[in-house]
Amino acid sequence: MRHAGSGLKHRLEWQTRPLLKNESMILCSDGLWSQLDDSQLYNVSNSEDLARLVQSLCVVPSQDNLSVVMLGSSPVT
Repeated sequence: MRHAGSGLKHRLEWQTRPLLKNESMILCSDGLWSQLDDSQLYNVSNSEDLARLVQSLCVVPSQDNLSVVMLGSSPVT
């Protein structure tokens, strides 16, 4: 795997498993996770929480860009 700005190759590791009911997953660049501690990401439980978190980072000057997507199952009612 290669990434922008680097001639290095990285070994990709992954695992698969289904998302549980009402479970979500955040995929993000270092522009997001490097600005936060684990508990801030862990406490994001829906897209509104994530949007607020991203907006709070957008007002802070940074040299990095930010990419994020949230995947998840819909709540069962």
